[in-house]
Amino acid sequence: MDSIVLFLKENILPKEKSEANKVRRKAPQFWLSEDQKLDKHSFSSPYLLCIHPKVVELLLEELYEGICGSHTGGRSLSHRALTQGHWWSNMQREAQEYVKKYDQCQRFASNIHQLGGALNPLSSPWPFAQ
Repeated sequence: MDSIVLFLKENILPKEKSEANKVRRKAPQFWLSEDQKLDKHSFSSPYLLCIHPKVVELLLEELYEGICGSHTGGRSLSHRALTQGHWWSNMQREAQEYVKKYDQCQRFASNIHQLGGALNPLSSPWPFAQ
């Protein structure tokens, strides 16, 4: 993220050739706003604010257990961040990891009380007969 901001702001690429190619290829998807914040073009909403990896944990905490937190699953948590106009790389994976490590939801989740049993295969004499 920092290398993309540096490229868009001052047209400076990283020294490694492979990293420079990645930045040059990804840069058209982003733009810098007037207050020097990185935004990403989106299909569904106008622009998504790019969140720095250091701030992702705080945002997930606020969305998951904040004043309007709903303690949902990982996919819906990342979708909620998208609908509120935030974006970062690997957002769905990080949201699922955050949900898995939250202790209270794991402790008080509903338990399955049905015993596991062996499956009984059914055989039909004429499987394709009508």
